[in-house]
Amino acid sequence: MSIQHSHGQSRGDVVAKSSLLLVLPLPLQYDEEGKLLIESQAANGLERWVENFPKVTAACVLTPDAALKSRSTLTWRKVEELPCGDKVDVVPLPWAFKPLRFMSHYRATREVLRTLIQQADYLVFGICFLWGDWAALACLEAKRQGRPYAVWTDVVDYQNLRWAAEKKPLLRRIYEKHLLANALRGYHHYLIRKSSLGLFHGMDCFRAYLPYSRNPHVVHNIHLKKSDSITPEHLEAKAAEVRHGAKLRIGYAGRADNSKGAADWIEAIKSLLDQGVDVEATWLGDGPALGTMRETVRTMGLAARIQLPGYESDHRKVLKFLENLHVLMFCHKTLESPRILIESLVCGTPIVGYDSPYPRDLLGELDCGTLTHKDDILALAAAVAHLDRHRDELARKIMSTAPMSETYNDEAVFRHRSEIIIKYP
Repeated sequence: MSIQHSHGQSRGDVVAKSSLLLVLPLPLQYDEEGKLLIESQAANGLERWVENFPKVTAACVLTPDAALKSRSTLTWRKVEELPCGDKVDVVPLPWAFKPLRFMSHYRATREVLRTLIQQADYLVFGICFLWGDWAALACLEAKRQGRPYAVWTDVVDYQNLRWAAEKKPLLRRIYEKHLLANALRGYHHYLIRKSSLGLFHGMDCFRAYLPYSRNPHVVHNIHLKKSDSITPEHLEAKAAEVRHGAKLRIGYAGRADNSKGAADWIEAIKSLLDQGVDVEATWLGDGPALGTMRETVRTMGLAARIQLPGYESDHRKVLKFLENLHVLMFCHKTLESPRILIESLVCGTPIVGYDSPYPRDLLGELDCGTLTHKDDILALAAAVAHLDRHRDELARKIMSTAPMSETYNDEAVFRHRSEIIIKYP
């Protein structure tokens, strides 16, 4: 990632007089004492933003428990206890991802957004949907005020909507796949065309929205510290372990969901076992497909070879899990930019999975992964089997991950994004 400074001014001079408004589809809640809570990774993001802007306002969605039932793995922090609390305002916006709720809250929320936009120097809006998407409404309000704004997104939402609709009943499928997805595509393309800056997380999003943005940039949104990366000693030890023929440890960490290719992942492991590859496989994470995954593994008689422990709340333990793997195998079905690929590489574990612009860009010239055609389970299994047979090659891929932590840490990626915002207001 190249970082350039802004029009001859020093970065400190620019930031010293700058305030940032973020409107994002991130969840907020109140606890039993009426204290405002923010999701823990979003809280880390606020701490990084204030390293680059002296005043940050984040308008996020006050989300009911029922809307978070599929995201039970979220952890929370009290807004008032954040170390950057004197530099941050967190503004709750109503949850309105239903047409009638959106209409009922529209006028009052637009007034709130109007005032927030007037008060901020820089505007960044994380668009996500049609109704209930206050970031999209903020784009329209900024346009009405003649203010430049940046669009940020990490998912090609309309494509995800089409993919998720495939298994729904006929009428619902037609509505979501064609009417709703097409409306969402047109709306987002319009908002991106009118923006002064496009911040697209990962190359999948960047390529999808490139034709519609006058100033597109690839950015990343990760929350790893430099200290989270694997140590050189551990990296060397893991490469040596591979060379000496250790049982191949394959894993994945993330939501157990069809969009992550959960069924493909299990089939690929089964194919490896059928070929006689001695593997130990673990998918770490919770989600709507976990029950089906466990039943499939039980039915196949593979419970001793495939572990599905569910959610791990301690992020440090997740990173240790990634460090302990020899290969992270992934089967992502949709255009998004899952942070797990970066986390795996920073933890010294090569990635092997379905090809798309995002992982291709991450790997770049570094030989620390293998990509195969999307949906080709046999090709994916063959790629892993090849590394099992050629242990020196796998060890080289492990050692090739070493430079990743310098580029991919939270301070670096938030600084990079901030300097782009400042340079192109």
